[in-house]
Amino acid sequence: AISGHSLEDTPKARKLCDSMRSFDQLLANGEADRALACIRSILTECSDGTELKLKLCRALLACGRHDELFTTCTTLQAKKEMSEQFKSEVEYMIAKALTQMGRLSEAISRFRELLRKDPDNADYQSECKKLKAMQSRVQEGDQHLSMANFSQARNLYNEALDMDPTNDGFAATVFSRRAETFQKQREEVASCSEATNKAQKEVEQAQKELELAKLRLERAQQRLKDSRASSERVLNSFREDESPASEAPDPTSPYFEMKSKDLVGKWAIFKAIDDSCNALDRDPSCVRALVCRARCYTLIEEYDEAILDFERALASPKLNENPLAVNSVNVKDELKDVQRKLKFAKIDHYQV
Repeated sequence: AISGHSLEDTPKARKLCDSMRSFDQLLANGEADRALACIRSILTECSDGTELKLKLCRALLACGRHDELFTTCTTLQAKKEMSEQFKSEVEYMIAKALTQMGRLSEAISRFRELLRKDPDNADYQSECKKLKAMQSRVQEGDQHLSMANFSQARNLYNEALDMDPTNDGFAATVFSRRAETFQKQREEVASCSEATNKAQKEVEQAQKELELAKLRLERAQQRLKDSRASSERVLNSFREDESPASEAPDPTSPYFEMKSKDLVGKWAIFKAIDDSCNALDRDPSCVRALVCRARCYTLIEEYDEAILDFERALASPKLNENPLAVNSVNVKDELKDVQRKLKFAKIDHYQV
């Protein structure tokens, strides 16, 4: 039935019924795009039907348009006249949309609510179990990343990716984290090299100071020896004058060509850029991937590219989703720093 419209034997009603049957057939045959176009056409003629909106949601799910699916289902869920069966289906599609958008915690909560109403549903159980395993791998990977256990973190992220390789929203999230493992590992290597070089310089300076100290010590010892000898002569002379019989007293891209210096661990920079690109191919507004790639571009003095990525990150609607991972204030400061570096960078007139 088409809610809110008469199904009398009129040409318009027969046309709508034929379109509905055509939609059902297209969706059953796996022609999701054509089915979506068909239901959109129906909705232009009959826009207030709850069942039609539900069919639109099914088509959006089949087409993989998860952002629009989430918005449509959320609006549809607010309606009071839906049956319990329709409500469960809408809740399920919201859970699926959240899953494909990479919002695992919210998706798990939705599936738990579905299981509360239908605890024996095998599909709900399977989906919820898989999502929990994916979330667990990512969380364990994040813990290892925070402890600088980069190889272990990457292994866990890879396991998470293998659990749902077609989930672009989730993959973008995981790729951005994996990109950070390469970037931060390279930073750690560079930091260790810098600390080693600093310590080496301190040792060299200390050795120089030690040599000077030794020289000063030898001179001081010689002066002390001369002073004691002089004192002894004076004292002996004095005592001889005073009493001739007295005795004297005892005395450590494949992608870009470095323009100014050879950085430590360049391979890690390139791997971080590669994984950031993988994340951005799946989610062009992924803030963590944009910031990570911008920092890598800064390291290799590709300041123009870095500025573009920082500006994209600041313009992204997802900038403040996880302030612990990416802080908008820090991003602005880093952008200013790169702009300053670009201003004073040496111009290469031969660069193509």
